[in-house]
Amino acid sequence: MRKISCAAMFLSAAAMTGWCGEAFADFPKPVARASVSSIKNAEAFLTRIGVSLQIAPMIEKRLDLAPGTLATDKPVGVAVAADKESWDAAPNGSAMVVAVLPVVAGKGTIEEIKSKGGFEVIGRDDFATRGGYFFKRGTDHLFVSTGSDHAAGMVPEDAFKADYAQNPPLAAITGNFALAKAALPVVYKRFMAGGDVMTGADVANLDHLSLQFAPQGDNLQMKCWWVPGTMVAPAAHPRPSFPGTVLGEIHLTRAKGDTNPLLAVLSQSGELPKFQIVGPLLSLADAASIAITVDGAKQPTLSVVSQFDGENQTLADFKTAWADGVKKGSGKALTTYASGGKTVNRGVIEASAGGGKTLYIDLLADQHVVYATVSTSDAHLVEQLAAAGMKGQIPAGMVAIGEIDLGGCLSAFQELGGAATLGAPAITSALSGGRIQFTSQVASGYVYSDFEIPIPVVKNVITLATTLFGTPAAPAGRGTATPGRNNRAGAGGSPPR
Repeated sequence: MRKISCAAMFLSAAAMTGWCGEAFADFPKPVARASVSSIKNAEAFLTRIGVSLQIAPMIEKRLDLAPGTLATDKPVGVAVAADKESWDAAPNGSAMVVAVLPVVAGKGTIEEIKSKGGFEVIGRDDFATRGGYFFKRGTDHLFVSTGSDHAAGMVPEDAFKADYAQNPPLAAITGNFALAKAALPVVYKRFMAGGDVMTGADVANLDHLSLQFAPQGDNLQMKCWWVPGTMVAPAAHPRPSFPGTVLGEIHLTRAKGDTNPLLAVLSQSGELPKFQIVGPLLSLADAASIAITVDGAKQPTLSVVSQFDGENQTLADFKTAWADGVKKGSGKALTTYASGGKTVNRGVIEASAGGGKTLYIDLLADQHVVYATVSTSDAHLVEQLAAAGMKGQIPAGMVAIGEIDLGGCLSAFQELGGAATLGAPAITSALSGGRIQFTSQVASGYVYSDFEIPIPVVKNVITLATTLFGTPAAPAGRGTATPGRNNRAGAGGSPPR
């Protein structure tokens, strides 16, 4: 696994100069952009989640622009220019970032900036520099960069047009990795060097990435397009049913011989209960369903249903890995009991001397489906799980689908031996009040994911963060100018198109 630096994460997330379906020639210079549909829309949403922020006055004060300079009803954001000269001026990539600010006609002019202490840029009537910033005045926008004047001249007036052409979202982040690799191959390789956020293959194959955010009723929806989709579309699988009240469930599938990143991440998660049951259940299965449920007495149970598509050796390997993992966690060999003519394997992890509860881990293999439960109850819960059977299907092409009550799941997770801090009442209370819903599917040439987060949960989290950490202070200080070339004087379906 290789880690992506902060600058690289901007190139991968904020950098998405959007795959808009056009050829590179249509977007020859920015390799990334991130924006909101307008300052008015952004402030309205922030107010909805309990944040009071006057964005235009804050920017105008920071840049020493006259009040009322910014147009608050048009897209505003930042773009990253594919500019070698700007990279040379600031090898951390900061000089490649350009703020794209819509301005009111007649305001934010170069003459106004120079009249308030700015200096001209030789050979460019539409440029000025002041206080460590370089300003370029376009027809309807003011382009602002630091470190070098060069990048500001490379961003087009309609930098964000494609993001809001149809069904405009609240905000959009788009990036063109293919263009970044072609335009700045050495820089791109340096960005992607080291670390463990994405695998080398993922990065090497990624051409475009797009994110969109939009309020939908009481939810905040996020859409993501990953182009090209390197995953193979998995076949449909039966969808398990779970007894009791379901607090959260996730269904994950993969094509034979392919890798599902979520399966890989969950199978290695150190935050899962302190035994090795989940790893082999997820890493070797062709479809895995995970649920946290509670019964009438609010007793939590972690249930996992793994499906193996006809390979007896894989199933045998899983049973061996699972038995070894449980023994490693408990220090004891498995015991067995009979259930309807089948054998249930049980592992027991005794309560620690410092507290906690005894965990009972049961596994029942029924042909090519394996049922497992983890609970503080010694009841034969895995029998109930197997009896619940299957309900409907996980559709073909769907690599992930589910919904989660985060507050409820974290509380239950703590009961099952998870990190105590995650189950703290303040956190579980903030995350209660709605369910996160998500899907991720392989389509023709791309992977599309859709997330919906309840807006009240977002508001609660921000309120909690403000209570714990206070209101973040506004950034202070300004950049230092470095002479540049012209400053010699000193899916919900297919990807957005």
